[in-house]
Amino acid sequence: MTTISKTLKLDAATVQRLNRLAERRGRSVHYLLCEAAQQFLVQEERSERLVQEALTDWQNTKAAPGPKARRAGDATRTITIIAVQQDA
Repeated sequence: MTTISKTLKLDAATVQRLNRLAERRGRSVHYLLCEAAQQFLVQEERSERLVQEALTDWQNTKAAPGPKARRAGDATRTITIIAVQQDA
């Protein structure tokens, strides 16, 4: 696998926290940052999939006939979307 270097600018307090955690875990700061990036991507990609599924369901619901035209055995589900804005 090809690797690419990126520069990450962190404040001094965050660097100190990373250094302490790396020492306690017996891992390098590099390892911790790579793990954090991987976990973040998994979380965000899952979130995007859930939002896309909800939007697709919503679109299908809009296009579907009204409740009277549905059969009694048709399954329905409710999806709640919560958006969280993170400060950059």
